[in-house]
Amino acid sequence: MTQKRTLLKYGILSLALAAPLSACAFDSLTVIGDSLSDTGNNGRWTWDSGQNKLYDEQLAERYGLELKPFQQWRL
Repeated sequence: MTQKRTLLKYGILSLALAAPLSACAFDSLTVIGDSLSDTGNNGRWTWDSGQNKLYDEQLAERYGLELKPFQQWRL
């Protein structure tokens, strides 16, 4: 009986892992400003965003989204 249960558990687990997961689609990216998402007005601290993209810019580019400044943002 325990061997049957074990096989059943592994069978269910393998089916769950093999089934494609439904992806949640999203069409916007909201970034709450912090020192990691903008360079601010105090100059460069750790990252030169003029030459390298910040993480929020990389995410937006990867998912084909447009990253807009707060003033241009609409709900």
